[in-house]
Amino acid sequence: MENLQLILGVDKSNPLFSLYSPIDNSEQLEVYFGLALLERIERGKNSFQFKLLIGRLFNAGYRRRNLSETFNIDLKTIRKWGNALKNNDFAAMEAAFAGHEVKRKLTPAIEFYARSRFRDVYPENRYNYSKLIRNEIIEYFQTELSGETLRVIFKQEKEKLNISASLSPHYSRERQSADERSDMLEPLPEAAVPASDDSSVEASVFCRGNECFKEQICDCEPELSSENSNNRKYIPSFAMSDDADPTPFVHHAGLLLLLHMILPIIDKLPLRNISFQWLISVLLGAVNIEQSRKLDFKALRRLVGLDFITSPRHQRCALKAGSTALNRLLLFKRNARFADIETSRWFYYDPHGVKYNGMRKILKGWCGSVGKITRVYYQDFIHTQSGKPVFIKYFDNYYDLRERFSFTIPEFRKIFATEPGPLIFVIDRGIYGHEALTRIHNSGEVIITWEKGYKYDGWDSDLQLTHFGLTRYRNSFQDVVACQFDCIRYPFEKIPGYDRIIVRASAKKKEDIEVSILVNSDEVSTQEAVTAMFTRWIQENDFLYEGRHLGINQITSYDYEDYVNLDEELIKKIVESNEYIVLKLRKQALEKQLKSLLLTQHKQRARGKKPSEKQQQKLKDLNREMEVLNEEFDTIRKYCTKYEKLIELNAQKLMTAPKQYMDIIRICARNVYFTAFKDFRERFNNFRIDHVIFRTIIQAPGRIFTDNRKTTVSLYPAITLQPKEKILVGEYLKGISETVSENFESRVDFDLFGTDKSTK
Repeated sequence: MENLQLILGVDKSNPLFSLYSPIDNSEQLEVYFGLALLERIERGKNSFQFKLLIGRLFNAGYRRRNLSETFNIDLKTIRKWGNALKNNDFAAMEAAFAGHEVKRKLTPAIEFYARSRFRDVYPENRYNYSKLIRNEIIEYFQTELSGETLRVIFKQEKEKLNISASLSPHYSRERQSADERSDMLEPLPEAAVPASDDSSVEASVFCRGNECFKEQICDCEPELSSENSNNRKYIPSFAMSDDADPTPFVHHAGLLLLLHMILPIIDKLPLRNISFQWLISVLLGAVNIEQSRKLDFKALRRLVGLDFITSPRHQRCALKAGSTALNRLLLFKRNARFADIETSRWFYYDPHGVKYNGMRKILKGWCGSVGKITRVYYQDFIHTQSGKPVFIKYFDNYYDLRERFSFTIPEFRKIFATEPGPLIFVIDRGIYGHEALTRIHNSGEVIITWEKGYKYDGWDSDLQLTHFGLTRYRNSFQDVVACQFDCIRYPFEKIPGYDRIIVRASAKKKEDIEVSILVNSDEVSTQEAVTAMFTRWIQENDFLYEGRHLGINQITSYDYEDYVNLDEELIKKIVESNEYIVLKLRKQALEKQLKSLLLTQHKQRARGKKPSEKQQQKLKDLNREMEVLNEEFDTIRKYCTKYEKLIELNAQKLMTAPKQYMDIIRICARNVYFTAFKDFRERFNNFRIDHVIFRTIIQAPGRIFTDNRKTTVSLYPAITLQPKEKILVGEYLKGISETVSENFESRVDFDLFGTDKSTK
C-alpha cells in the first residue's frame, strides 16, 4: 500500500470526503469517499480535472478559506469555477475554466448572431451583406471583425441554404465573385465626423476610424443602410415617392407629426439606429420587442429612411449587448436635455414596487399594488415638477428607500450638463426616519415629505396663519375643483434642521383633513412646500399611464445573478442570524404557553381550587425548556451579515441593465408624446377622450403627396369623430404643420381624411 499524505481533511459540513497525495508524487491527488477511492487527478493550474474538483468541493460546502489556503488559489477564482458548474451554458463554463488567456474576438454569441443575421439579410441584399452585418456587430458587440473572419461562416450558410440553386438568371457567377472580392478589399472609413456634445464622457465603444481600437465614444457618422440620408433637413419619405403611385398609402404616417422631436434625441448616439427603431416602435404602440411584429417595417423604412432589425431574437441580442453604463448615461442625458432639466430645481422622487412572477429566488418585500409581502423589485422614478420622467433606477429589497435615496441622487446628478447645486426632492412615502432625514440634511439636499405617525397634536392657533387655495382640473379647463389650505409653520424639535408645517385642507363635498409636512430649507416657502405635496398625483398618474400604454412595468430581460457573486458590490448590513431568530420565536412561543398556564392556575386559586398534578408537571417542563433555551442563547451567534443569510438561501438578483435602457427609451417616448399632446389638449378641451384621439392620430396610416417643395400628408385615423371634433383636430393639424415645416427644408401640410384638394 502506498504512503499517502493528508492534503485536505474532512470538513464539518462534509464528513465523508478527504484528499490525499502520494508522498513520492505530490502532483497527484486522490479523493476518498470514506475509505473508498473515488478518483485520481493531476493537480496544477492547467489541469481541467483539478479545476472541476475544486469547483465541486466549493459547491459541496467546504470551507472556502481552507480551499484557498490549501491550494493557493484566489477565492474569486474558486467561486467562479463553482458557479460555472451550476450553469447550463457551455460557453459560460468554457470562459470560466479557460483562465486569463486571450479570448477570440469571434465569440459563440457573435458567431450565432452573424449566422442568423446572414439568413435574413442575404436573400434581399447580396452585394454588401458582409459590410452590413459587420457594422451591426461593431454597434451591438463593440467588436470589429474583418470580412475574411466571417467569410467561412457565410460560405457554410450559403451551402446550407443551397443559394446556388435558387439564384436568378441575372445574378451571374462573375457578379458573385466580384461581390466577394469587393468585400475582401473593402476599406474602413477614413475620417470621422466631429464628436458629439457627449464626447467628454468616458466611453468603452470602439471607434471605426483610423485608430481602430481606441477607447472613446464612436464619433463615426452613423450610417443608414438604406439611403445616405443622415442629418438631412427633410423627411426621408418626401424624396422616396413612387412614380407609379404619386400619392402612396403608408401605414404609421402619423409618426411624421413627431419626427422633428425624435431626431434630436437620438442624433449621433452610439446606438442611434436601434434606439431610433425602439423609440418610434413604443410611440406606435409596440411597447416591447415581441410586439414589434405589429408594425409595418416596410412603411417605416419609407417614412424615416432606415433599415430595421425585424427579428425579435436579434433585437434582444442587440439590447443585451448595447445596454452598457455609458450608453444608458448618454440616453439619460439626451432625455434630460429634451425635458429641459437644467432649468428645473424641484423634482418628485417616487418609488414603486412591482410584483415579480418569474422563477428566480429574488428577495421579498412590501408590494403596495397587491397589498402584501411578496417577491418584488423596486423602480425609483424621478420626475420634474411638471411631471416629466427624467431618471429611473432599480433595486431589490436588500436596501430600503432611505438607503436607496443616497445611492440614486449621485447618479441622477450625472445627467446634468453642469453641476446643479442643491436640489429639492418631494417624496411621498418610505423616507421618514430620524437618521435618514438627518443624513439627507447634512448632504445639502432639500427634502419635503410627510411626518410619519402624526397624532393631530401640532396645531397652534397663536402662530401666524398662511391661507391659500389650489385649483385642479377634472374633465376640462372649465371643470375645476378648488381646495383651501390653512397652514402654520415652526421648527421640528425631533429632527434638527427641519420645519414642521401643519396643514388643514378642505374641499367641497370632502372631509377636512389635518396633516404634517416636513421641510429642511428656509428658502422653500410654506405655500411652495404644501402645493408640491398636494400635487404629487402628477407623477402617480404619469406612472399609471406609462404602465398602461408604454410598458414601463414589463420585465424586458430575464437575466439574473446569484448573490454569491455580489459580495464586493454590497454594503455590509448586520442582521440577526437565522439561529437567533429561530430561538427567539421558540422563546416567544414558550412565554406564551407559560403565561397562559400561569393565568389558568391563578384563576383556579382565586376560585379556591388547586392546580392539578398534570398542570404542575407541565409548568416544570416548560420552565426546564426555558432554561435550556436561555443557555442556547449564550452559545449561538446572534448576528451575521445579511449577505451571508442570502447565500444560505441561494438568493438571486435580476440584472436590470437591458430593462433600464429600454425604459429610458420608454420615458423618452413619453416626453415626446406629451410635448406634442400639450397643444392638442388645449385645443380639444375634453380630458376624457383627448388621449385616445391623439394616440390614434399619431399611429394613423395616410397618403403622402409631394409637389415641388410642398408635401401634404393626409391621415386616416381609425376613429369616428363628431363634426365639432373634426374641426378641432383639423385646427391642431394646421398648427402642427407650421411647426414641422420650420424644422425641415420643405413645406409640410397635414390634413384629416384626405380633405385637402391637392391630394384628390
